[in-house]
Amino acid sequence: MGEWAGEGGGLPVVAWAGPDLQVPLEPGSQTQAVTLDGSGSFSNLGLELTYSWQEDGNEVGAGSQIQIDLEPGVHTFVLQATDTQGNLGADTVTVTVGQDAVLGSCGAIGPPALAFGFISLTALAATTRMRMTKG
Repeated sequence: MGEWAGEGGGLPVVAWAGPDLQVPLEPGSQTQAVTLDGSGSFSNLGLELTYSWQEDGNEVGAGSQIQIDLEPGVHTFVLQATDTQGNLGADTVTVTVGQDAVLGSCGAIGPPALAFGFISLTALAATTRMRMTKG
């Protein structure tokens, strides 16, 4: 789900529906507008792509990016990218809307990788200061 396959392992079309999303519901709203972005999809043959987004087997939009209003809950979308020769690639993305959506495991700092880098740099700075005062 939502993993980019680099050069696509020789596949003619590599679809990428983007990372899974967690979106809070705006206070007082029954639905939340969400943008699905498959613009990272590509054709290894250099051909133009068309896009179809589906939820539960029903098409909900066409195009590399679509905006859709979602009710609270967990939604799974399938992106199908097709080139002009009919080669098909597909990927899925899960969107969680509402109270179950978590805004990130590190709060205001950002994604875990950024938080780890921040903590590592802080520890490095502290270690460097200790060495400088001892020597």
